[in-house]
Amino acid sequence: MTKFRNAYTPRKREEFQTTLLDEDGNVAPSMTEQSHKDRVDIHNIIQAYDRTGVVQHVSKMRGDYGDFTGVSDYKDALDRVQAAQESFNDLPAKVREAFDNDPAKLLEAVFDDSRKAELQELGLFFPDAEPATNETAPVTSQEDNSGSDPTNP
Repeated sequence: MTKFRNAYTPRKREEFQTTLLDEDGNVAPSMTEQSHKDRVDIHNIIQAYDRTGVVQHVSKMRGDYGDFTGVSDYKDALDRVQAAQESFNDLPAKVREAFDNDPAKLLEAVFDDSRKAELQELGLFFPDAEPATNETAPVTSQEDNSGSDPTNP
């Protein structure tokens, strides 16, 4: 006869096996690295905090604070870096070699006034050229159009 379990039926505890067994049924060595168990035990971390008032892993790391409002997202930043790398790769091999094929070293040289002669030799700096400005072209007034109707070309 089939027995049904109800609220009054004694329960049989099932044990959950947490050890790994090898092919022969023997207990296999743990793959978990045990050398850090004391450092990551929450009780030890709290005891150290009670003694010193500082959580150890936080005191070793420093925070990075800054104005990151110009960064829209990771993809945009990565696209800009890749575009800069492609532009650097378009330079002649002689120029890239002068900066150890590193675009960051080129940027350092561009912003270092003492290296203007080196940049000029490589053809990257022209002292006679006028600096670029962000000024827009002057807007002509309608009086210069000698009475022409702007709605009728």
